[in-house]
Amino acid sequence: MPLGQELLVIDQTRANFQQWRRSILEEMKSTLRALATRVFGIALALYAVFGLSEVWRRLTFRYIHDARRRRQFLVMRRIVVGFLVGVVLLMGFVSEFNSLATFAGFVTAGIAVGLQGVLLSIAAYFFVVGRYGIRVGDRISVAGVTGDVIDIGLVRMYLMELAGTGIDLDPTGRVVVLSNSVLFQAGTPLFKQIPGTEYAWHEVVASLNPGTNYKLVQDKFSIAVNAVYEKYRVEIENKVGGIERRLEVQLRAPVPEAKLQFSDAGLEFVVRYPVDIRRASEIDDHVTRSVLDLLDKEAELKGAVAGTPKIRAAIKGLRTTNFAAAAISLPISSQPRP
Repeated sequence: MPLGQELLVIDQTRANFQQWRRSILEEMKSTLRALATRVFGIALALYAVFGLSEVWRRLTFRYIHDARRRRQFLVMRRIVVGFLVGVVLLMGFVSEFNSLATFAGFVTAGIAVGLQGVLLSIAAYFFVVGRYGIRVGDRISVAGVTGDVIDIGLVRMYLMELAGTGIDLDPTGRVVVLSNSVLFQAGTPLFKQIPGTEYAWHEVVASLNPGTNYKLVQDKFSIAVNAVYEKYRVEIENKVGGIERRLEVQLRAPVPEAKLQFSDAGLEFVVRYPVDIRRASEIDDHVTRSVLDLLDKEAELKGAVAGTPKIRAAIKGLRTTNFAAAAISLPISSQPRP
């Protein structure tokens, strides 16, 4: 090739090379600008999310004074913030959403199968912390365990186990850890006190001899139980008032009730009275003393009662406490339990 022709080819090649270089530099600058814009957008979105989280936290501590409701709002805040952060990062770095949808479908199916118990426990948590759900301090019975709730987590709840030989329940020194998913298990009912209440019903039961003056037994036993009830009547009425405010319903204040009933052993006289579950042992002790003193003073009344009266829970299935056994422990239990 002639030398002049080679110079023309070299000039043309140089021009093409310079054009390619300019186009590459422009594309690199454009890519860097797009990357900087995307990073700035992600940072701005994350800043907005965390700012919303901080505002949520401050408003929660400022306007919500109930510790239980405050904890619910803080847990919800963590869930919402985590979800928004995931969405921001996903939208910022993912461009092929079709492939992502397929991959996310397989991953979600695997997580749902592998973490079925955990996901069920998390779902049950929102039932637990609802308006009529469980809160710390409630006394519940679930899965054959009775105890006071000491903590409620996103996956597990913790109970201070209670046990006893009769109607009196005392701490065993053990903490029972239950998964929240126990609420969804068939055949495992959950029993708890009505929100805002801490009272139950106990009964004094006396078997009557045939042909006795049951009217005398009714009057004397009712007076003895009512005398004990008057000492804590205001507390029970305040609890009922708390139920009315929470549930927005009108309830009748509980009072001792006396009735006659037939049983397998014959005629029985029953006096049902409300007790504070925190002071049930102390109240039953006072009732026991009152009835025993009444039987010692009234010979006719003692002759009308067959055997020894009993105190039992009004709920079927709980054991009864015999007055004879209670009378043996009177000197020991003369002081109220803490």
